[in-house]
Amino acid sequence: KTAKFPELYYQYQSITVDYIPYPLKGFQWEASLMKRGFDKTMNLWELNFKGGRYWELLPKYYVALQGNATLKLPFDQPYYNVQLLGYGDTFLRGLENYVIDGTASAILKTTFRREVWSPKLRTGLKSRAYGTIPFRFFFKVYGDAGYAYNKMPAPSNTLANRLLYTGGGGLDIWSIYDAIISVEYSFNQLGQRGLFFQAGLGL
Repeated sequence: KTAKFPELYYQYQSITVDYIPYPLKGFQWEASLMKRGFDKTMNLWELNFKGGRYWELLPKYYVALQGNATLKLPFDQPYYNVQLLGYGDTFLRGLENYVIDGTASAILKTTFRREVWSPKLRTGLKSRAYGTIPFRFFFKVYGDAGYAYNKMPAPSNTLANRLLYTGGGGLDIWSIYDAIISVEYSFNQLGQRGLFFQAGLGL
């Protein structure tokens, strides 16, 4: 069976940070509004907000506060519309392997970073771009908290409608062209611990 429905989407962003892929100082936020469908079969209003504030407390010491919130109306939605935590970049560190469905959520992330090493690798190439490759290494500790509301959670959706919290520490490695590697050791309120590895262009 195939379903077709229109979707309207509007987003506004404000970015005043020092480095978008890995901000250490500044402020950024974005808000979006989506309307999906216009009848009883598909009728969704979704409002989303994300923000981040970043400070340099002392030379090479940094703190970051990041948060996001989502609201989907009405609360009675088909399964297609209730994907929430654990999708894309909306997750708690330490709960990466879980998805939590619902129609309203909020997440707050706190991270403390210390830059510990900033070497430059000489490649021997006669190139302005690749003759020297810079690296920056950051140790970090973090704590996350979140909540997802589901009006009628499935029996398998045991993390909905309860306060979630996680924490951990790790190492971030930044290099040219937004290449960032992150190694994190996290724990969660379920008593689970694990080592997580991420690599990509910006985190």
